[in-house]
Parts: sequence; structure tokens; C-alpha cells
Amino acid sequence: MIDIRRLLTVPKTGIVDVVAWAMTILGSFGLVIAGLQLPMLILMRVPKTFWGLWFVAVVQFAIVAYIGLGLRRRRNSARAALVWVLLFGVLWNTYWLVGAILGRSLPLIPETMVQDAPFRVATVGFSVFWSAVYVWLVLRFTNRDAIREFAQHDA
Repeated sequence: MIDIRRLLTVPKTGIVDVVAWAMTILGSFGLVIAGLQLPMLILMRVPKTFWGLWFVAVVQFAIVAYIGLGLRRRRNSARAALVWVLLFGVLWNTYWLVGAILGRSLPLIPETMVQDAPFRVATVGFSVFWSAVYVWLVLRFTNRDAIREFAQHDA
């Protein structure tokens, strides 16, 4: 039997709610847009290679929405998944940062993004900024208070 009073007395942090709602809304919005695009893509008869990109985008939006829903319910597995997604984001941004610093086009990086000066500066700025945000969120979601908050809800 679940003790409702114990679930209601667990302190909730605001950052978890903000991240959870943001991920739920953005992931759900992406799924709705992908669903609206589906008839258009069928009628336009897009190339077969495009369907793979569309499917990857749908899966990514579904993962984001699922993690957001899990965070709202304070599921520890959602917290762990968020940490892994954020760490992957830091690695991805580091890859782009290396490409921009070297000024060479690496696989998956368009040549224009690293050879034109304004794009290089923007790439460096975005990579550093978002990596800092992701690391800050990882630190927030791996501290003792957050772990305790999620563990009490999973129990």
C-alpha cells in the first residue's frame, strides 16, 4: 500500500519542476509537429533517405518527452537518463568546439560552419555556453539532495 502522506511531504526542488515541464512541453510539441508533417511528407513523396532523419527526430522527441514525464513523477530512472543525455550533449558540443577551433570540417560538421569567421565564433560561443549549462544541470541532478528527492519518490 502506498502511503500518500509520505509522498506529499517529500520536498520538491524547483529546478526539477522547471526542467521536467520544459522537456515535457518541448518533446510533446516536437511529436505533434512530426505528426502534422507526416501527411505532408507522404503527399510530397520525399526521398527515402529523408525518412530516416524524420524517424530519428521522432525518437528524440519521444525520449525528451518521456524523460520530462518521468522527472515530473520523480522517477530515478528519468534522472539518470537526463544525466546521460546531458553528458552526451557536452561531448557533442566539445566535438563541434574542436572543429571550430581547428577550423577544419570534421564528419557531421558542415564546412561553412568552421571556415567562415562569424560561424566559427558563433559555434564556439554556443558550444561553450550550452556545455556550461549542461554541466551545471548534471551537477544539480547528481547532488545528494536531488538523489534523495528522487529516491524517496521511487520507494
